[in-house]
Amino acid sequence: MIGIKTADGKLFPILQENEKTKKRVILTTVRDDQPQVHIDLYRGKGEQMEAAEHVGRLRIEHVPPSKQGEPDIELLLGMDTEGNLISKARIDSPNTQTEEQSLIVRLDEPHVSAEEFAASDFTIKESDGTEEINSNGSKELYFNSYVTEENEKKKRRNYLLILAGVVAIIAILILGYVLFFRTSSPEPSKGPAVTPAQTTISPTTPAPKPEEKPEAPQVQKPARVGVWYSTVKGDNLWNLARSFYRNPWLYKKIAEENGIPNPDFILQDVRLYIPDVETGKR
Repeated sequence: MIGIKTADGKLFPILQENEKTKKRVILTTVRDDQPQVHIDLYRGKGEQMEAAEHVGRLRIEHVPPSKQGEPDIELLLGMDTEGNLISKARIDSPNTQTEEQSLIVRLDEPHVSAEEFAASDFTIKESDGTEEINSNGSKELYFNSYVTEENEKKKRRNYLLILAGVVAIIAILILGYVLFFRTSSPEPSKGPAVTPAQTTISPTTPAPKPEEKPEAPQVQKPARVGVWYSTVKGDNLWNLARSFYRNPWLYKKIAEENGIPNPDFILQDVRLYIPDVETGKR
């Protein structure tokens, strides 16, 4: 069972691990003017937290100032076709700029015990608990945005496979072309041998020296420097590598430089160091 830990320290079950439906829960704050809400996702049985495992956290950092229990925070949970948990949280208010946080979790990997996390800073707002989302309704379109990142990964893998196949075909064609012309080119014919008696030496004039051309000025390559960058909403390492290096496949360089364990997920308002940026390209 997948659930969340509420402010009273209990596990609130929401979704079965192999359940094909998508569930919606409305959460709210427990204090006046509470600036943020951390939603911890757990895997356990019933309402007991002792044997539960912590599988992930969603952060809503900019909750608008309001009284306790007023802001609506929408939480969506579901399982994809590969058995991964997909989740998303946002402030559900038409008068507030919506902040969204999403997370994809592999449930077959080891996770942290629930005892290492404090009580949550939110509570369930609606008395009827979870709500199943109709696949034909508008909520389905909103929930489908979770799997965008996973689909992008699959597209990248397919692109790499196609590119590798094209490169291999080109290499085979070039190799065949070189081998064919090496074997089919005729050997140069040998002329009659010239004996020393038949050789005459005629005076020759020295060949004129070729005019010396001025050397072309060397073009100095752009210097490479490192720059700092603060992330904004919608950023990802793929787009940052495309912007700074003109090559999105160099996103791992930024991840390794900043010690990011999951290159497919970065937070907003985080300063990243971008190494080896050519000044001529900026």
